[in-house]
Amino acid sequence: MDWIGSITSEIDKLNNLSAGALVFASCIAFGYLLRFIKSFPNDRIPLAVVACGAICCMCAAPRTELELRIWLVRNLLVGIVIGFAAWLSHNLILSRIEDRLGLFAPKGDGQTKDPDPKSGP
Repeated sequence: MDWIGSITSEIDKLNNLSAGALVFASCIAFGYLLRFIKSFPNDRIPLAVVACGAICCMCAAPRTELELRIWLVRNLLVGIVIGFAAWLSHNLILSRIEDRLGLFAPKGDGQTKDPDPKSGP
């Protein structure tokens, strides 16, 4: 039953994270989720991740004493920046790690060339 205590302590650590860190992690996870959906186009993932950041930041940020419209616009812009940073960090850092480790196959059938060059149009 010691594993239950370790899981509980990990969940408590998540509760202590800031809203920005949770939004950043959720954007990365959402991008990977979209990557595994075959029907979702790969070139739309950055836009979806930025939109996810904006929506998650407006939902996760604590309400302050600011007027509602100022609070919403501020969190929308902060969420867009966090979503863009999540996409950019994946694009510059995580994708290189994935390439070196060979974790994910390319989207689609994985073929980049025509298998039989004689069978052209």
